[in-house]
Amino acid sequence: MLVLLLAIASCACTVSGGEAPSLVPVDVAQFIVPAGSSVTLGFQADAAACQASIAYVVQDYVGAEESSGSAKCRADNTVELLVKLPRGYHEIRFTALNAAFGVIALHQLNERVSAFFGIDTAFSYLELSADKRAQFVGQLSRLGIMSVRDRISWNELQPDQQSWNGAGHHQFDDLRQLYSQHGIKVLDVLQGLPGDSADYFPSSKASVSMISEMAGRWGKVWNGVEIANEPDHNRVYDKLSPAEQSQYQRQYASYASLASKEIKDVVPAARVVGGAFAFALSGDKLDSSKFADGIAAAGLTQSVDAISFHTYVEPKTLRRDIGTYRDWLLRSGVPDMPLWITEAGWPWKRGPGRPPLDQDQASALQMAGKAVVAYAMGIERYYPFVYPYYEEKEKNFGMTGKERTPLRSLAAYAQAAKALSGSSAISSLGNLSEDGVGALFKTPNGAVLVIHQKESSGSRPWLSVPFPVAKCEGIDGRDLKMVDGRVPLTDGLVYVWISDADIAKAKDMLERVR
Repeated sequence: MLVLLLAIASCACTVSGGEAPSLVPVDVAQFIVPAGSSVTLGFQADAAACQASIAYVVQDYVGAEESSGSAKCRADNTVELLVKLPRGYHEIRFTALNAAFGVIALHQLNERVSAFFGIDTAFSYLELSADKRAQFVGQLSRLGIMSVRDRISWNELQPDQQSWNGAGHHQFDDLRQLYSQHGIKVLDVLQGLPGDSADYFPSSKASVSMISEMAGRWGKVWNGVEIANEPDHNRVYDKLSPAEQSQYQRQYASYASLASKEIKDVVPAARVVGGAFAFALSGDKLDSSKFADGIAAAGLTQSVDAISFHTYVEPKTLRRDIGTYRDWLLRSGVPDMPLWITEAGWPWKRGPGRPPLDQDQASALQMAGKAVVAYAMGIERYYPFVYPYYEEKEKNFGMTGKERTPLRSLAAYAQAAKALSGSSAISSLGNLSEDGVGALFKTPNGAVLVIHQKESSGSRPWLSVPFPVAKCEGIDGRDLKMVDGRVPLTDGLVYVWISDADIAKAKDMLERVR
């Protein structure tokens, strides 16, 4: 995804297609709040919307009403709302204004999560406002996310002999300085081609010399560089003959070698990432096996530190796809090369600034479920797609709404990150039902059994477990009540915390259904 980013630079910076919103947050970073504490959320209203009082309702993850009241509008058209929210996701709805805002309540703010848990932000193209970028990065800091994926386009970087034009319309420099100030590392994707490139990829040291300048400017904030985005699926490659595709594959592998040397000469610790593959290697209609074999034969795996791919499938299918990539690495002579998932998404139907409840829950379930599967199977880095609101053809993506406050997918991902950071998988993935999987983890806070079911509601709303449960958390981290020793599965993803003494029983349960 986002191969066409260069043509959509303004899609998330303003409200598209219609009037400006009547109520906007003063600072969206403030919508990540400490659970159980009284906090004030600020809004700016337009004059027409600013009545003496504005009715609101607070709903939880499943859409159930938690509280309601009226917020007062001040003379300067500001609105302040005092809230005290339990752990989990909440949505504040001002029905008369047709406005809704997501809030995530965490037990602890600014608690860093494991490096595995990144996010594809794409702020270089999807958020051009310096102020809004700062607020977004403030959200990330409060969530504890310390790794993001972003993009640089070759043809928008034209350094001359006197100066570096690396800022420009997208303010690449300022954004990476902002990331650095918050301690956030960046996986940058190099998109497009240098302006003087006559081949499929840069083919000489001179043609990639600009990478050294990038590394000199941004190397300190890099934790990696993807040398291309979906080279196996684009408007060039898809139209080539088999012979031309072979040439393309060789040029890509050669470019990877040249780029890697330029990067490593300046920033030896930066990870050079080959990919990112658009498709799996599983024999589906859209399959990249021939491309993968071609670039491996051309020596790509000798020039990179990791391989990345994108996934827009369900968690159980991802489990299969990870296996096929590992088989390919084994065939290619590098069985231990790390795998990174650098886009993992699930869209909703294009149109609204925030998705309907069922589609919001579906995105949350699929994106967090894939994070659990990827973590359990040893994927090294995971970047869900995409943080800001983004329209693509008939679909919408985003972990925040058009108004830039959290969606349920962000809350579900934050819970996965908080629950699993620092943990290790102590079981294989088990098939707990026809449409679900489970995995057992040993965490710094105890053992947790994570259960994923394909649908967030359906014919199996409960699961009986043969051991006591210390605590049960929903997909967003809220407390769930068990009934008669049964675990509620209505969220589709649940975290079952157990004592160390019952690890063997939980592991046996998973192994029996593996």
